[in-house]
Amino acid sequence: MVRAGRASQVFYSFPHDLKFALDWSMRTAVFYGAFRDDELFGAGWVDSPLVIGTEPTLTKAELGFGFMDNCNVFEALQAGRLMLDYSFDVCKVDFLFGTTPLSNKAALVYAKRLGLRMYEPVENFCTYQGKVDACVTSSISKERWNERRKTREAGEVSSSCP
Repeated sequence: MVRAGRASQVFYSFPHDLKFALDWSMRTAVFYGAFRDDELFGAGWVDSPLVIGTEPTLTKAELGFGFMDNCNVFEALQAGRLMLDYSFDVCKVDFLFGTTPLSNKAALVYAKRLGLRMYEPVENFCTYQGKVDACVTSSISKERWNERRKTREAGEVSSSCP
């Protein structure tokens, strides 16, 4: 990720014990990595879920993605779908949101393809490639994701039928 310019530093602080890594990630934040031939091609994170209210409660978290240059659009979408499934099904998040620089057109298209709703940009909210930029907020609820999942699964079944 450093060589590809996707991150300035990458830290790996887990011992080679998957249970410890998973326990730690569930307590702090969820990091998702997608691998192909032992090479990371996509990764994302979900911030520590925050519970809002007492009854009924709403659990929300911030979502982020990053991909290596060798990742094609189909792999990126598959990785994103797996991450959304994991966030909603395993982490029990009800609502995910993210922010994307307005100038990052590829990331905006990606978020839309995953089904996130996009909201009006907030001016001068972030930096992108060294310049101050507007930021688009996006979100998806568990209910919306489940609807999209059902539609996709129904399409896969009908396309495989003779």
